[in-house]
Parts: sequence; structure tokens; C-alpha cells
Amino acid sequence: MWSSDVLKISARVVGDRGELRALNPIMPSSYTESVRSANSKRLERFTRRASYAYQLDAFAAAVVRGETVKTRPEDAVENMTAIDAMYRAAGLLLREPS
Repeated sequence: MWSSDVLKISARVVGDRGELRALNPIMPSSYTESVRSANSKRLERFTRRASYAYQLDAFAAAVVRGETVKTRPEDAVENMTAIDAMYRAAGLLLREPS
């Protein structure tokens, strides 16, 4: 369990007109991501603010100020349907409601 590398997670997305490299797509606030096209390259630097803080802002905006929620209840159902399909494909048991 001990390693000199704390965490190694990365993603590389290649498209017809360029590529995106993310050193840690789970926690982008800790790293700089590069975006490259045929004729340019730029680095994207994110704030150090945790993604949880943005989620809390959205929750407060909906509850306190009545602003529209950006995701629908159907989105949650679709996400769980996809997660259940992944569990089935991996041969795992589905989680039971608690």
C-alpha cells in the first residue's frame, strides 16, 4: 500500500481537431490541463476551489433563492441505470435500496 506515487490518474481525449490531456480529471483543481489543436496549444489552470463548493452553491441557490436546478430528477435515474448496467457487465450484484 506504500508508494512514492500518491495518485496516478490521467485522461487523454483525441479528436479530429486536437486533443485534451488531463492529469487528474477527478480533481482538476490540483493540476494544469493542456488543450492542443493543429495550430495552437494552451494550458488551462483551474481555481483551487473544491468541486464540492460549487455543488453547495448550486444547492443553496435552489433552496434559498429558488433558482432553477441545472439537473433533472430523470438525470439521476439515467445515471443509476448506467451504473447498474456497469455492475451487471462486471458480474457484480446490484446495490439494494437502504
